[in-house]
Amino acid sequence: MVLLFLIYGFSFFVLSLSILIYPKAGSRFDMARRLWLIAGFGLTHGANEWVDMFMLIRADQDNFALEAAHLVLLPVSFMFLVCFGVLMLRDLGQKGLWLKLLPWVLGMAWGVVFILSEDRFLMGDIFSRYLLCIPGTFLTALVLCLKIPKMEKTRFAGVAVNLKLAALTILGYGFFGGVMVDEADFFPATIFNYGNFRELAGFPVQVVRAGCALLNAYFMVRLLGIFHWESRQALNESELRFHTIVETAPLILFMEDQSEEISYIKGRGLAVLGLEADELLGQPMSALFPEVPQIETARRRATEGYESVFQFCVRGISFEARISPLTNECGEVTGLIGIAVDISEQEEIRAEREKYLAEIGKNQRLVELGMISTKMVQEIAEPLSMTHLLMERLLTEYDGSADKATISQTIKKGFSEISKVTSILERFNYSAQLKHEDKVRPIDLYQLGRRMMEVFGNSALNARLRMALKDMDLVVYMSMPERELEQVFFILIQNAIDAADRGDCEDLTVSCQAEEKQITLLFNDTCRGMSLERREDIFGAKYGEKYELGGKGMGMAVARHLVISHSGEIEVESEEGRGSTFKVVLPVERIG
Repeated sequence: MVLLFLIYGFSFFVLSLSILIYPKAGSRFDMARRLWLIAGFGLTHGANEWVDMFMLIRADQDNFALEAAHLVLLPVSFMFLVCFGVLMLRDLGQKGLWLKLLPWVLGMAWGVVFILSEDRFLMGDIFSRYLLCIPGTFLTALVLCLKIPKMEKTRFAGVAVNLKLAALTILGYGFFGGVMVDEADFFPATIFNYGNFRELAGFPVQVVRAGCALLNAYFMVRLLGIFHWESRQALNESELRFHTIVETAPLILFMEDQSEEISYIKGRGLAVLGLEADELLGQPMSALFPEVPQIETARRRATEGYESVFQFCVRGISFEARISPLTNECGEVTGLIGIAVDISEQEEIRAEREKYLAEIGKNQRLVELGMISTKMVQEIAEPLSMTHLLMERLLTEYDGSADKATISQTIKKGFSEISKVTSILERFNYSAQLKHEDKVRPIDLYQLGRRMMEVFGNSALNARLRMALKDMDLVVYMSMPERELEQVFFILIQNAIDAADRGDCEDLTVSCQAEEKQITLLFNDTCRGMSLERREDIFGAKYGEKYELGGKGMGMAVARHLVISHSGEIEVESEEGRGSTFKVVLPVERIG
């Protein structure tokens, strides 16, 4: 019997340790997060069987401590099974109140029997099996059976079979471990007890219990193979996703070993260059692209433990490459790994963005030129008008002189020249003015704002300025051309970037408030802010004296000129050290 209890307890320890050791983190099977309860049952019940073994060994001695341990370990071990069954049923959708109360009711019932019994050791053992073992094993077997249909859908051979056998053996253990008890003077202990079983079978019931325990441990351990299969499947799926990404992305991923030979190379970038991966294995990257000396330099740096990032062009295609050293556990360089990303499309986008910025800059300079020309015309027209008046007076005074014909001819010629200059200035002034049409156009404010955010993306990143749009999902119909509104956005966003403190992250929020016949655009930043003197002259009221063509101050004057020319208003509120808010009010025909 001592050897029997040793094997009996050992089988439960094997079960619990197998469950605890097996990797289950991230498993898609809901049973994985409840298996710790089965492990708890195995540990406590195995310890209980070994306590029984020691009581047999010390049968002629005082075993009060061992009996107390038995009375604790036995009900606790079966309570783990009850909790496992209850929680799994709740996970499967059973929400009855009886499920929540069942463990408490069974535990309290066992406690009442234990306290009221005269022979607490005997009654504690018997009712641990009646009240906890039988319900616990039945619920566990039921849960395992309910999981069979789902397990049958997996591609892991034998899972459903092992699940059925595990449920069967746990039911068998529930009968022989829960129904068969020490003999007592009440039913069913008067019939289903250890003595009657030994007389009928010829061997103790513990033999059958040990057999059920061993078989259950075996089938449960085999069942745990589902998690190994799942991990292998996840690894295979990860590898498949990795190869799919590498083979479809516009890049070249490669590895070189210590002998400077390519051991791995994949990527759609190879197809773009007309190369085959199999033909490149065993060759050095430096020999593959001899026209790119940076590769050899980066390879040498990688052998020294340094990472390199550089750009190169092969057959008209631009790549950005990153080459890093591969090291072993000791930190020794064993090769290198590199990735070259096709950035041709990004280069085209960058070129388009620069072209767009250049066009906006050109438009701004044209507006600036028009504003300066208007000022120039105003300043030149005044002396010309005065000259005209003086010559008229001169003509009147000399009207009766002897040299009248000569003087008149000279003065008339002067008039003619002055008229030519005036005509030229008037034509120049007319051509420099913004031409506004009465045509009403729809403007998608969100798309316009998003486009400007993309244009200034890199500049804002370098300035550590975070940009955001708020309440801009409006389409407004207005006579102001979209290109001119873009110009206003361009100037005000550029102003915030110029004002950003590149040490701390700051924010620029562009928002819109809509009314029936007008919209209010708010450019709110948390940058340095402005002094009172700067605020008073921010829009370049003195641009003719103070600002130069293309200067930053002139840009704000241009924004004001564009807004006012469309019957709008622009103003600024700012606090030095706190930020600024530019408010642009523009009339609209309607909001769609």
